[in-house]
Amino acid sequence: MILIIGFIVSLMIISLPILSFYLKFKNQGLSNSLTDWATFGDYIGGSVNTIISFLSLIILGYLTYIVSKESISENKKMNLLMKRLDSYNELTYYIPKINLFAPTMNRMIASISKDLDNLEILDDESFKKKKDLTIKNLILFSEFHYFLFSFNVRFGHLYKYDFNSEEFELLLESSNQIHEFFEQIINLFELDKPYDSDKMNPNFTLLFERLADVINSLRTELE
Repeated sequence: MILIIGFIVSLMIISLPILSFYLKFKNQGLSNSLTDWATFGDYIGGSVNTIISFLSLIILGYLTYIVSKESISENKKMNLLMKRLDSYNELTYYIPKINLFAPTMNRMIASISKDLDNLEILDDESFKKKKDLTIKNLILFSEFHYFLFSFNVRFGHLYKYDFNSEEFELLLESSNQIHEFFEQIINLFELDKPYDSDKMNPNFTLLFERLADVINSLRTELE
């Protein structure tokens, strides 16, 4: 619509020199002199071309503004998408690592706790490696837990997802339960004290189910 209006206005402006010439000399009739026609051509060329150049400059400026505006808008969308992808990748980075030790974690904790009752084995290198690896995996989960709790503050503005929803709160709840359990284990193992295996064990299945729900919700915003 704007282009049509601009075209009509431009046509009217370009017609002004011709209309002015006609109104001024309409009573003199058409000349048979080449000189007169050459003068008329110079007049039209000098006036109309100047107007056309000026209008072209205005149109070019307007088109540049439109393209620039669209480009800025697209860049913002692209930057937003890239930041979403980075945060999403950072979130999913922990999943395979936790999956790797989760199935055997309960058994490993029970085994170390049992060994801690035997004072002779505490200096055994294989036992130390097993205990250090277990603590390392527990600390890895703690990193994931703190990342999860800070996700809303760090990346919440990038998503339309409601991080105050019940879905996300349930995920934090599961993560917090496992994290508190692991914190107790780390403290005990660093003091070389066994853990009472009759206490609650971490529920990774529920955690992964809730994590999958949140990840699927976030993934829809990346498509």
